[in-house]
Amino acid sequence: MSSFEEYRERFKKLTDVELQDTLNKDCGNPGWVAARGFFLSALREEFESRGLDYSVAQAQAKIFYEQKKKLQSRGERKPL
Repeated sequence: MSSFEEYRERFKKLTDVELQDTLNKDCGNPGWVAARGFFLSALREEFESRGLDYSVAQAQAKIFYEQKKKLQSRGERKPL
């Protein structure tokens, strides 16, 4: 089982596009275990640390897994 720290380090090494692909690969996954909680928390943290907008996913009741997302910059934050 992967820990939050392991996911955090893994996501830091990804490009923005790879991070988006990681999010999209998880879309439609209805399963839930502790490792998935670590995965999603670390993924959300990395999106936030880069200033990437994931609000479309965040706003949904079932965060991150309803449908595939497209990255957008948030306000004056880092453009993609």
